[in-house]
Amino acid sequence: MNETARNTYIPLSCRKKHPKLWFDDGNIILATKLSLFRVHRSLLSAYSPVFADMLSLPQPEVAENTIDGLPDVHVVVFSDDDNEFTHFLRFCYNPRYHQGGMPTTFDIISGLLRMSTKYQVDELRDEVISHLALAYPSTFTKYAEAVKPNAQLTLFPPFDGQHFAVARLARETEATILLPVALWRSSCQLRQEIMARERSVSTREIDRQRLTPADERTCLSVQLACHAIYMWLSHELLSILGRTCPGSRADNAKCTDIALRAMAKHFSSSFDSQSVDVLQRWDSCDVWTDLVCDRCRWNAAFKVLRFKRSIWDGLPGRFGLRPWGGLVPESTPATT
Repeated sequence: MNETARNTYIPLSCRKKHPKLWFDDGNIILATKLSLFRVHRSLLSAYSPVFADMLSLPQPEVAENTIDGLPDVHVVVFSDDDNEFTHFLRFCYNPRYHQGGMPTTFDIISGLLRMSTKYQVDELRDEVISHLALAYPSTFTKYAEAVKPNAQLTLFPPFDGQHFAVARLARETEATILLPVALWRSSCQLRQEIMARERSVSTREIDRQRLTPADERTCLSVQLACHAIYMWLSHELLSILGRTCPGSRADNAKCTDIALRAMAKHFSSSFDSQSVDVLQRWDSCDVWTDLVCDRCRWNAAFKVLRFKRSIWDGLPGRFGLRPWGGLVPESTPATT
């Protein structure tokens, strides 16, 4: 939907009745900018304290509230996104519409998280966040499993800009537990992808698939900083070879020379051409570990694991967030 269509006013009498959310015995009509929903006040009130409070108040008269000859049915107009509001109502009538861990679409998952946050449906909100945390977890062990190439994550079909969209969604809904990994994976994308979407043609949908300006700057900064750390730590790995190789001095020099040449070749061919998730791969080490002796290979693997855990422990701080233990918000954001 383009921005012009979104902002065009459609009279209530011309808005479409939703085919699956128009119940003849419904006692309230909810309206978005495009659709009408005849639903049950008690059901919505049971799910959401915000709806319970809102629907307990006397509703203002709506001049065009006679729809299909139903002047006695209250009409409440909402400014929510039509698709997101539809997903939320469909869940209210069928909780199996979304089940944590089961395949879904990002359109559904993002809509449910925004609506459950706004209307304080805490159980649904927690379930959606847990669903997203399968791919954006808060522990290093789960992250290592999630990023394996053959990992079968039942989230939603992947799409271009996915990590940016998840980071934006987590910001909007204050799902801070998702932010470190969503932002980290965003910072691991190519720089031209981080900066790709031009704001001159921005729409609401495009904005939701890109980072906020502040997060974009931070991700670029983190990428540059981590690239420098990656280069330095890659060099540090060479220094342990001469000390740990169990062979003669000549053997020590051989392992070091093999690793140095392989690493130099690696950086000369790939330097600055791609961004690497160093929590997932350590390419500058992987290119030589199979060429050196077992002792050097084992010690290098141990050192790399320590490097990764150190980076992981400081990950939230790199994005200006609280430490891992303090990322769960104390309460659901208030409705706006």
